[in-house]
Amino acid sequence: MEHQYMAIDKTKFFSIIKIIAFLIYFAYFAICNSKFNIYLPLHPKGIDSKKEDISTLKKNLPHKISYALIGGSNVQRGLSGEIISSDSNICINYGIDDENGGTTKYFNWLDSMVTANVVVYSPIIIWNDGNNFLGEIQNSKENYFPKISILSQIAAFFSLQKNPDPLNFNSFGDMTDYSCHQNMVNFKINTRSFTLSNDSITKEIIERVNKLKEITKTSKVLVRVAPIYIFDRNKENYMRLMKKRIKILKNAGIIVIENSFTSSDRTLFCDEIHPNQKGRTFFSKELKKALLNYKTAH
Repeated sequence: MEHQYMAIDKTKFFSIIKIIAFLIYFAYFAICNSKFNIYLPLHPKGIDSKKEDISTLKKNLPHKISYALIGGSNVQRGLSGEIISSDSNICINYGIDDENGGTTKYFNWLDSMVTANVVVYSPIIIWNDGNNFLGEIQNSKENYFPKISILSQIAAFFSLQKNPDPLNFNSFGDMTDYSCHQNMVNFKINTRSFTLSNDSITKEIIERVNKLKEITKTSKVLVRVAPIYIFDRNKENYMRLMKKRIKILKNAGIIVIENSFTSSDRTLFCDEIHPNQKGRTFFSKELKKALLNYKTAH
């Protein structure tokens, strides 16, 4: 009889454990798909330290912020708000690696934070050919499932405590101590897949632009095509393919910045999609000129 009670107690115990585990996962699932996901330490301290720096900066700026740079690692590492800024046009770099693990979480972070007159959005998904997984499609069912486990989140939390500030940013939101190890390979896309995915990719970008307009309370959201490193022999074909996407975006009323989006100069890149320090300076100066032209025309 005693053994029977013990067996029943164990059954109840494991049933309770299963219920608790399910409730914890359900709560985690709900948090990952809500605005509260900005508090999850997906990238230890990185996004929080940038938010703190920019928030402090915005309180003390002598000029109204003119430009906000938005995007993933191609913005965080590949552009400089300081270089683009001038005495009358302040530019802030809001770029976060991998858009902080997904566009939904990243846009939640940006909500009520960006106050620029003009937003420049540089979505790496624009180079997605349907196979290379650059960026993400927001309406994909897979994106509703957490991309990082609960245990990894806990590990990230303790890593945050041990490394309180692994990323450093200046008053323009730019990364300081920026360095990279060159790993040059030719950027590759499947021509047929790229063409077939034109509609789905441009539709996604248009939806993101409209969301950014809502978040930032500005109608001036410009799309910038992130520059990539490719061999000379592929340059003409890739430019032709991208111009088709640009045309679709423009026909939908999206303003696309005129800039170099392909380059065969390996001295400007760390790898096929990330500029190095020299590249960051070059592409930032190019964007600054494009923004001045835009401002003059509008």
